[in-house]
Amino acid sequence: MLTKPADADLDPRVARSRAKIRAAVVDRLCTDGYEAMAMEAIAEAAGVGKATVYRHWSSKAELTVDTLSCLKDPPVAPDTGDSVHDLQVIIRHMCTAMSSQPWSGLFPTLIDAAMRDPDLAAHLERFRDGRRAPIVAVLTRAIDRGELPADVDVQQAVDQLAGPVFYRRFVMAAPPDEAYAERLVAAVWRGLGGS
Repeated sequence: MLTKPADADLDPRVARSRAKIRAAVVDRLCTDGYEAMAMEAIAEAAGVGKATVYRHWSSKAELTVDTLSCLKDPPVAPDTGDSVHDLQVIIRHMCTAMSSQPWSGLFPTLIDAAMRDPDLAAHLERFRDGRRAPIVAVLTRAIDRGELPADVDVQQAVDQLAGPVFYRRFVMAAPPDEAYAERLVAAVWRGLGGS
């Protein structure tokens, strides 16, 4: 069911309606794509009025990104004392997400649509920043512990870790697996001068 932890605080009927609306978004995105998806069609598919949809989400972009965030739990920033292991946990999570449906099918469509829709682009940027935050936290901690050089560009390092996962999945059409995640982290760690 497409729910968020915050939905648990809602009246059960409202939580069910929100889950039905999110499910309709996934269905419409897979069928029509983002640009052709209409709020009226979402409301109809969910069996609710359009006003109900707008009561919870102010725009199609907000609703879409909220739905996207329900498809896969966000990664956490583990702190086991082993930064390489912590990065592997996060990148394995990313590889799993990029290999699972409907997530992997929707993400490229939304990135493409965001090029033409500033509202969607803004919502996806916040979503992306939230997904990058655990990697940033682990890398920053590694710098603070002296495991990585102080001059490592953390944002560039995040790109070096996340970018190949997207490339492998969407350009090479090869689902990234756990072994790939471990090799990737090891290679990037060495390239950053990790100890």
